[in-house]
Amino acid sequence: MFGGVSAILLVLVIVFALLWDGARGDQGDTDAVRRVAGTFTDRFLTLDSKDLEPNKRGVLALSTGAFKRTYEEGLETQVLQAILALGDTTTEATITEIYLGEVDERTAHVIVQAETTAYTIDESGAARPPLTQEIYIELDLLKQDGAWLVDHVAHLNFGGPRSSSDVPSEPAPSPTTAPA
Repeated sequence: MFGGVSAILLVLVIVFALLWDGARGDQGDTDAVRRVAGTFTDRFLTLDSKDLEPNKRGVLALSTGAFKRTYEEGLETQVLQAILALGDTTTEATITEIYLGEVDERTAHVIVQAETTAYTIDESGAARPPLTQEIYIELDLLKQDGAWLVDHVAHLNFGGPRSSSDVPSEPAPSPTTAPA
């Protein structure tokens, strides 16, 4: 009798140990996805118009072959043109939140919220007011050879730019009502 109960208990212990190990593996993937999404977004949004090469290397190091081609064949040019149009510019990204969608053993869907501030010196050498924008980036990641890599990026365009020039110097007049 005790032998049968012992065997059942042993089987239950093994099953629970396997389930626990599987749950810890899922947490490891979740942590890795968060880490890659945050690092990629920081590298993608933190730029220096005088030296874009470190940015490019950082982005490509965390990208699948498909996204590397997308970046090198057009997205990089668009980013470069936008930055150079502003003049001597550096941007700093601060990751404020990482929202995980579905994460399975091979794919992950993530939205990263970041605040990006651009510091620009115009052609005359004068500093423009910093421009801060809340940005939401949607990422699709794939697990390749044990590493999570970004396969697709989309800008979700929530919010708008904020700078000191966006704040009115005087309060807006309050609405009035016409006499009855």
